[in-house]
Amino acid sequence: MDPTASVSPLIERSILGLPGARCSRQPPRSPDLRPARGENIMALEKGILLRNRYRIEDTIAAGGMGAVYKALDETLRIQVAVKENFFSTEEYSRQFRREATILASLRHPNLPRVTDHFVIQGQGQYLVMDFIAGTDLREIIARDGALSEAEIIRIGAAICEALAYLHGRSLAIVHRDIKPGNLKITPTGAVVLVDFGLAKIAQGETTTTGA
Repeated sequence: MDPTASVSPLIERSILGLPGARCSRQPPRSPDLRPARGENIMALEKGILLRNRYRIEDTIAAGGMGAVYKALDETLRIQVAVKENFFSTEEYSRQFRREATILASLRHPNLPRVTDHFVIQGQGQYLVMDFIAGTDLREIIARDGALSEAEIIRIGAAICEALAYLHGRSLAIVHRDIKPGNLKITPTGAVVLVDFGLAKIAQGETTTTGA
């Protein structure tokens, strides 16, 4: 049996309340929507300095729409996560700034903080967040097998608290991508919900941000 079977359905049904729900991972289409760096997009190389402040140390993940990096904030001398979106049309950049400002206002123990955001014209959009040390739930299940009922309840409760906070805001934020790979378990056992790549804010379109 797939060890994720004891966790993923519980999260989808009990927390989202949307059995079998599916959502597209594609950004909104527009005639001029093109990757900022052309068709053969490459992740940023180690050592590159963004905005004279964030030194790229490693690529955490990369895909067709963007990448996530581990970086050093050379001003504060702390590690941060930098989310890069490859699409940087003028319309996308305006939308990104609005959404990033909203995400930067979030303060909850089960969510990473957004500490900075900026656009590099012709290159991409960047969201700087807390770097969350630890292991994602997908890796934990692959390594250790199915979780205990008590651990499932503990993790589920943490997710519910984070979602209640997001949904209860004046501009509600809907995450839309709850899965083991987006749940980081820190060395102290805290549960942090990461990756806002499919999030929606209030009644707006799919966001450009990828916290």
